[in-house]
Amino acid sequence: MKQIESFLTDQSFLKLTRLIAASSFIITLIVLIWATNKSFDFTDESFYAIGYYFNLDIDNTVIFFHKIYNFFFGFLNFTLLQNRLLAIILTLACSLTLAYNSLLYFNLKDKFLLLTTTSTIGFLGYFIYPMALSYNSIGALLIMLIISATLNYLNKRKKVMLFLIGFLATLIVLNKFTNLLFLVLGLIGVLFFNYKEFKFSKKGLALSTGILVIGTLFPLLILFPSIKELKELINGFFYGLSLSTSHDLGEMISRFNNELLRLLSFSIYLIPIITLLMLLTFSKKALFLKHQSLIISITIILTFLFLEYSTHGFTGPYNVSVFYYLIFLTSLSLILFYNKKIKAKKEFLFGLVFIVTPFIISLGTNNSLFIHFTFNGGVFGLGLFLIISNIPNNRLKYLLIIITVLTASFQISYNKINNPYRSEALTFQTEEITNIPYLKGIKTTPEIATTINELKELKNHPAKKVFLCSHQLGVSLVLDKQPLFFSWIDKSSYHLISDYLENKKEELDQSILFFIPSNKEEKATIISELSTSKQLNFLSNYRYMKSIKINETFLDIYGLKNIEIRNDAILK
Repeated sequence: MKQIESFLTDQSFLKLTRLIAASSFIITLIVLIWATNKSFDFTDESFYAIGYYFNLDIDNTVIFFHKIYNFFFGFLNFTLLQNRLLAIILTLACSLTLAYNSLLYFNLKDKFLLLTTTSTIGFLGYFIYPMALSYNSIGALLIMLIISATLNYLNKRKKVMLFLIGFLATLIVLNKFTNLLFLVLGLIGVLFFNYKEFKFSKKGLALSTGILVIGTLFPLLILFPSIKELKELINGFFYGLSLSTSHDLGEMISRFNNELLRLLSFSIYLIPIITLLMLLTFSKKALFLKHQSLIISITIILTFLFLEYSTHGFTGPYNVSVFYYLIFLTSLSLILFYNKKIKAKKEFLFGLVFIVTPFIISLGTNNSLFIHFTFNGGVFGLGLFLIISNIPNNRLKYLLIIITVLTASFQISYNKINNPYRSEALTFQTEEITNIPYLKGIKTTPEIATTINELKELKNHPAKKVFLCSHQLGVSLVLDKQPLFFSWIDKSSYHLISDYLENKKEELDQSILFFIPSNKEEKATIISELSTSKQLNFLSNYRYMKSIKINETFLDIYGLKNIEIRNDAILK
């Protein structure tokens, strides 16, 4: 034991930890860049990409992430591949910015470890969500920037940071209005932890408040430059809110409660560690006292090796965040063990705030609590690092960091390669998509490539728009035709089709291609709704053309009867 402990000195263990943290970060980044040109998702990722490619905003929406993206990046006309690279670059930049401002504000000794650890865990979202920017990933980027700007202001008191905080706050509410709760609780937290440091005169308080308000209003002026657009924003928001039937408050509270209990249930795995710490607390044996650090280290390693093995590296979609929760509890136990009580240090308190951020963000959304841990990996990772840094024993602190970054790198890399979002393993994505500029350079599976080639035969069809009454929204990108409705239409919203048609009267006289689920019951409901529009005259003017299979979904294609069929224009 003496030889082991003398070999693993604090300094040598620190060097080993830095090497492993750097390697984990580099491997993760290489895998993500390698994966950018592989797989094409007809569903969620295509939904985001449609808005970016056609410069559209969602019909009757309560979120405006497409408008935010198109204002800042739309003029670049990025392809899907370039958008994926943009998402990686922005995630890395925001994670590093968050870590850098944390170094300025907190009393942390090892800058390199904070930068690499936060950046690696910041990519955790790529474990589950599509690689192109979504409203969840844009929200996560904005949250990191808001926290960075706040820490910068608390450290340097620069007034420009107040403008930036207000600017970002408005963007994040426009991106997803439920983030308003995060802003309110965040403001309360900042005032609570720093009220003694704020020494404003009445004039200074008025000036600071004015700058913050100007920053808050500025995004509205640049995104909605006219009174008419601002009124449309307000009316569209409340109308979209009234149509949102999938965000029932009672259901969300119930789901949040169930998922929180499920998360807490995993605490049972830490019984060996907690038991050992209790025994060491009361033990008076010289051997245990002399080698307690090594004994604890071995127990932690064995516990987490067992967890990694039994849970397959926490690679299940609802298990990925459990690992970090267990590391958090282990850290709290070690802090209590060595200090006998938790000191209310600034790093510790802010660490707790950052760790509960995913809980706050998940409120008001129908996304899983577990998924929000991955979306907000950067903030959560920073919070976890701040908690771990409060462990007095350096070797145990470095050990937990090593376990954390290795697992994060494995989770991200393994799942991105073997379980990409709604697709087969990336090693099977060998067929390059051709003759579609937006999808240039993207490779997919032979099956999807065949489907895309069938769809491409419809590119020259004179239809101006496509009606996509399914989740297979990638049809719009393949055909280079805008969707008639840019709304997520599924079984829960079929009854709204007639309302959507009423709002699209001026476009119904154009030629339209209809992609309707082949299921008899769904098809009958949709056609019944389409038949309510006299301007469309669906039954009189449109006819069945062909069926097509996209992934596991069968769709029937309908087009105008009076359009002459050409072999190079439509499916044979």
